Amino acid sequence: MAMFLERMEAEAERQPNNPNVWSSLFPLYRDTGQPEKAADALERLIAIEGRIPPLLAQLAQLRFFMAERELTPDVQALVDETLELDPRQPTVLGLLGIYAFDNGDYETAIDRWPSRCC
Repeated sequence: MAMFLERMEAEAERQPNNPNVWSSLFPLYRDTGQPEKAADALERLIAIEGRIPPLLAQLAQLRFFMAERELTPDVQALVDETLELDPRQPTVLGLLGIYAFDNGDYETAIDRWPSRCC
């Protein structure tokens, strides 16, 4: 994994505007416990691809967990922007469901979590 990560980082230096590089680096950093680097990679991807709801939602989710499951002003701004573009964005709705559940607001949690049924 470390060697693959090194190769992808070298590729990012060679091709800083290649969205495939950043979309590969983001989960590698996230899954290896490097959330700041994951956020940086995702922000680079957003700069290249645009502020599209799935990417904004992933950044909101990452920052939410980095903030120990709190809706910081940064996270809230990303949530608001995402929902303005796509009110049914499942990643953001899931994040809001987790936040509501953590705060004992079970009714809101149920309403926020995307239905997987039927």
